[in-house]
Amino acid sequence: MSSYLERPVFLCGHRKTGTTALLCLFDRHPELLTYPADSGFFYRVFPPCESLGKDESIERLVRYTIQESLGPDGDAVGRLVAAGDKSPEEGEALFDRPAIAAAYRAHMAAAEHTPANHLRSLMQAYGEHCGQDSTRWKGWMEKTTSTEVYAVEVAEWFPEAKFIHLLRDPRDNFGSLKSGWSDRYQNWESTQRSLLQSLIDRAGLGMRLAEINQQALGPERYRVLRFEDLAADPAQHMANLADFIGIANAPCLETPTVNGIPWPGNNFDGLRFKGLSAANVGKWPSRTEPWEVAVIEGHMGGAMSRMGYDLVTTPAERAAACAAHYKWFNFLNTDTRGTA
Repeated sequence: MSSYLERPVFLCGHRKTGTTALLCLFDRHPELLTYPADSGFFYRVFPPCESLGKDESIERLVRYTIQESLGPDGDAVGRLVAAGDKSPEEGEALFDRPAIAAAYRAHMAAAEHTPANHLRSLMQAYGEHCGQDSTRWKGWMEKTTSTEVYAVEVAEWFPEAKFIHLLRDPRDNFGSLKSGWSDRYQNWESTQRSLLQSLIDRAGLGMRLAEINQQALGPERYRVLRFEDLAADPAQHMANLADFIGIANAPCLETPTVNGIPWPGNNFDGLRFKGLSAANVGKWPSRTEPWEVAVIEGHMGGAMSRMGYDLVTTPAERAAACAAHYKWFNFLNTDTRGTA
């Protein structure tokens, strides 16, 4: 059997689709080394590292993927701190980031400058300093909220790689994004309409790539799963995913953790969960405006229908909403002439 470093599992999906919760369900499986946060590799390190030198790429990964993602304000650890489960000081000490960075630099010093080697070296370094037993590892798991964009290319880097792509009803997805407007997304987007456009662009691309990637790589390597189905029957779907990956079904797959620490969830409404929850499934009618729903269905309705999401607006409503949205989009950052 090949080394665990040659058997990655990449967790794909747009932000706020449940990917962090799914990552945390795999966190302490004894046969899988799981990087405990959104690594940011596929939007902050790759593809820039293709044009940067080796040393620049190493320092870029250290800054973003190790120092920031594993820091107290990072993806998962920051939520433990925000929830009150860890103090900022405890969050700071949760991972030995200097040791992980030093080990990563050492592994890359002996490796060729390729994106695959940067990932291998990162996971090897994290595995050496995460306090887990490495003797049973069969593979490793990494999550970035844009991995699906590069899945076919990544599959060439790692011929034994597998991919799990988590989808969510884009209306609920946008409702979740809106709920985090004041806490997070107003710092990323100028208006909530811009936030909607980002969903159309990014989540829409993700839904289309779910189909394309599975066709390109085959269902034996690329598994597509709806969050709603996972939340409705987590035990069965986690067992299916464990079989897909090639690891044993285990009780630890029922409880999300961050390097073994129970994780209360990544919820902007302040709700705390002990496991995967369906509490926010189907809440979009109370979280979104009718015109927003019509715009989402107008842009994403084809993929939504193929993925089993029923549309609630009429074609006329979708056409009118998309036209009104385009009036805004067409003149954004342009002069009065607009664009074609």
